[in-house]
Amino acid sequence: MKNLCIAISVIAVFFLTGCSDSGNKSGKRITTRGTRGAPTVNSDPDRGSFEIDDAEDQLPQGQDLYGKIYERAQYIRQFQNAVDDLVSSFMDPRYLEYNSNEFGLYNANIGVYFGASIEFEGFDYQPGMSLSSNDSIVESAADLRISIYDSLVGERFINEYDEEEIYTEIPMDFSDDRITAYEIIDSQRMAFVFEDVYGLVQFSSRNQGGFYNEGGQTYYWGEVYYANKTSYFDDEPDSQWQGLGFFVVPACNFFKCR
Repeated sequence: MKNLCIAISVIAVFFLTGCSDSGNKSGKRITTRGTRGAPTVNSDPDRGSFEIDDAEDQLPQGQDLYGKIYERAQYIRQFQNAVDDLVSSFMDPRYLEYNSNEFGLYNANIGVYFGASIEFEGFDYQPGMSLSSNDSIVESAADLRISIYDSLVGERFINEYDEEEIYTEIPMDFSDDRITAYEIIDSQRMAFVFEDVYGLVQFSSRNQGGFYNEGGQTYYWGEVYYANKTSYFDDEPDSQWQGLGFFVVPACNFFKCR
């Protein structure tokens, strides 16, 4: 296992170096990535806990989507462009709608949310515990679900069969493909790469991030990167790592805790 972890860490180091037209959104708007029948996330406009409905055996296991991927206010337009590029691996980004300049802000309702489950080999994580490069994770048990809430979520529309439907969030489920690389340097600096047929998403606290306490809760934060392997438009995607934004999540909604 140690040699495998070293090999994976080398892969991780290799990985780490490295305007929407609304149109007619019915139909293709609800295309999803890798969900395989996964339940939708609660689309209540006043959502606070982002509970997954009927989430048994889905990501995150009985937990809520508390994690937020966000950007600073001066970079919101770049963030929205990055989200467009991220979803272009599996759907037409023109079916996203950003009617607000708040999409992607830390405190905004609309934006990108996620939940994860990473299990350490031989022990459950406890906030504040010491970690080192000798620690490893159970790759086959790792899960990630990202949900994109744009300005359309909760609105009604008429589908191609003249039936009324409600726009839901756009989910990206990595629970089948899981982690392909990771690196643990110490208790603050680490990185995890999730991959599927469409591309890769990386959560990293190697350069910026780590753990902090606020209001009696321990949070894990860092940077998010992505690299597309496919394109909805059948052109050649840029397979290089691109910055998406920052992330923050309660530590036990990212790591499996005691």
